[in-house]
Amino acid sequence: MEDRIPGRKIGQSHGDAWKEAEAQIFRRPQHEDEVLVPAVAEPLLVWIISGEAQIEERELTGEWTKSEVGSGSFFLTQTNAPYLMHWQADPDRPFEVLHLYLGLTLVNRVARSLGRVVS
Repeated sequence: MEDRIPGRKIGQSHGDAWKEAEAQIFRRPQHEDEVLVPAVAEPLLVWIISGEAQIEERELTGEWTKSEVGSGSFFLTQTNAPYLMHWQADPDRPFEVLHLYLGLTLVNRVARSLGRVVS
């Protein structure tokens, strides 16, 4: 995903604690016309850590869905198909996001500990 969505990586997880997950922090451009986001097989948590933006997303042949996001907003994404996205961020504040990639092994272990089964 790092090479598919415009922006500059400003942080990266490392070390033994990150064997089943990965965290990256990006500073995104204030405006992006259209990005093709690849399929995301494993759960991805996207957390807005700075800035505000209007984000629109849609399946390749679907209708656009608009969201207003700001610091503290988050999304959990997992899809077998690519989708389109564009955004317009507040020009007065950096638009920074955290991507937390969660390995399925970790998600399943947590689900089992909560008495849930994840397929």
